[in-house]
Amino acid sequence: MSGDLDPRAQLVELKARYCRLVDEKDWEALRALFAPEALFDVPVWSEPKLRDAAIEAYARTMADFESVHTVTMPLVEFAGADTARVDWRMEDRLYRTDPESGATVLCHGFGHYADRFRRD
Repeated sequence: MSGDLDPRAQLVELKARYCRLVDEKDWEALRALFAPEALFDVPVWSEPKLRDAAIEAYARTMADFESVHTVTMPLVEFAGADTARVDWRMEDRLYRTDPESGATVLCHGFGHYADRFRRD
């Protein structure tokens, strides 16, 4: 992240990088973006996962898909110099080819992210 950005812009850039790295399936770069103790709480998972387990789950889930993730309208609340909550609206489109029919399958998701960030 660019150190010359204000804290709000740094959070927006972090989320943009997260989305881009998921879409590019660059799991090692995604891993480098977060501390090992980062916790990912994804609604379709039965429980939150630490960074490495979360990225492994993403890699398995996304293996057959091409995706585009979009996040907008960040509402940022700072709770001190190094802690923030950000609520984002999100939309994603995931595409894959059905192996039997050859047809393109589209999964269209939408909702929000409710993130908590801590800078060490």
